Amino acid sequence: MTMSRLLQCAGLCLVVLYAAGCTQFTGLKMGTYLNDKNLQASADERFAAERTPELARVKPTVDDGVIYLTGTVNSPEQKAAAEKIAFRVPGSRGVVNRVEVQQP
Repeated sequence: MTMSRLLQCAGLCLVVLYAAGCTQFTGLKMGTYLNDKNLQASADERFAAERTPELARVKPTVDDGVIYLTGTVNSPEQKAAAEKIAFRVPGSRGVVNRVEVQQP
């Protein structure tokens, strides 16, 4: 094995070990943060496109591919509508609906 080939193999091993170490220390798979950012943008776009005042207080946030809904609405139907919007976001691993219904 030539010296340059040996250095290439050593460099590749270091890259693999670095990536594995990042995953081990952070608990996140490579690309998770980027995917969450993309999902967050998609979820924000979906809710902005609805333009309903009833859902203006609902905030979607994304963590590890799951969309979490928080905020308040005036009826159970509005809560269900927010969940339907979130489920239409492509690429999400699921939706957790923590929206609270306020009694008027």
